[in-house]
Amino acid sequence: MQLLGLTRESNLNLTPGQKRLLRWHHALVHIGFSTVRHIGKLGWLGSQGVSLGDPKIPSPLCGSCQYRKGHKQSTQATKTVALPQAQGAITKNNLVPGDLVSMDHMVIKQPGRRFESRGRESDDKMFRGGTIFVDAASCRIKIKCQHGLSAVETLQSKMEFEREAPYLCS
Repeated sequence: MQLLGLTRESNLNLTPGQKRLLRWHHALVHIGFSTVRHIGKLGWLGSQGVSLGDPKIPSPLCGSCQYRKGHKQSTQATKTVALPQAQGAITKNNLVPGDLVSMDHMVIKQPGRRFESRGRESDDKMFRGGTIFVDAASCRIKIKCQHGLSAVETLQSKMEFEREAPYLCS
């Protein structure tokens, strides 16, 4: 059996002695190279097996054995435990909806069409992103779609959100 052609004559990366050693290593179900060398010295592997005991032949690396030695690396992650007294610290002093509103941008890779257009608009009229608004007190989320992420469009979305805010908070 020749595994991936490693022990073929055409493989110039291994010496003939290393190829013989690797063949016996595979044939004996991946036992250690030192054990293969010892069995070879005893003459149990025939006349060619005696040459396996030669310490001048460096042991080749077996890919399967190297893979087996691998271990999962630690991510060095730490676990944080939530403190019960800190629960709801952001909304503690902001009990009225609208007192604390967070916002963030989102980017849309595939341009989206407007709701009323039926897909017949040009590319510059399609949605490319938007702004997400989150009210900390009521936990309400509102998304405003935008044609771009410029400051002007973001401020327009913010003003639209503020006009609708009294209706969102009720």
